[in-house]
Amino acid sequence: MNLLGKRVLVTGSAKRVGAHIVKSLANCGATCLIHCNKSIKEANELLLSLPGTNHQVFQVDLSKENSAKELFQQAGRVDVLINNASVYFDPTIPEEEVEKLNYQINYLTPLRLMKLTLSQAGPGCVINILDQEVLNPTPLRGSYSISKRMLKEATLEYAFNFARKNWRVNAIAPGPVLPP
Repeated sequence: MNLLGKRVLVTGSAKRVGAHIVKSLANCGATCLIHCNKSIKEANELLLSLPGTNHQVFQVDLSKENSAKELFQQAGRVDVLINNASVYFDPTIPEEEVEKLNYQINYLTPLRLMKLTLSQAGPGCVINILDQEVLNPTPLRGSYSISKRMLKEATLEYAFNFARKNWRVNAIAPGPVLPP
């Protein structure tokens, strides 16, 4: 896919893996739509470092129920969606809250963003960033692993259903990435 002038929304892209994805896309001529939650300083620094013009930063908390709609309304047309945002285990948060966050941020919001993106005229592309957990679940990471496996299953379903509309829906499951 030629990325020149394509509008690419990358969730969780202010730092770490997401920031590297954005830098690579911008170097290929994409217009990058940088999403962050709390990392607005890093997102703005990334924005200033990118080649090209028209890149934008959007600050939206993906743990909120209407966050996908809010982000999509702010971003406008999206040619490529990369669902990179993820929540990691935090021992200071009660287990029930961690389960809700994993479900919302790792599965439900990406699912809603996929639906909104795929409702546009194609062609386009969706890439969901999974985790090696989908292949080798770790019992201690319970709801995180489950939410990523749910996203994998949604990816497979959408890939099949939207191929005829010229949308490619894929997932990448990178190996170990150090937690923040």
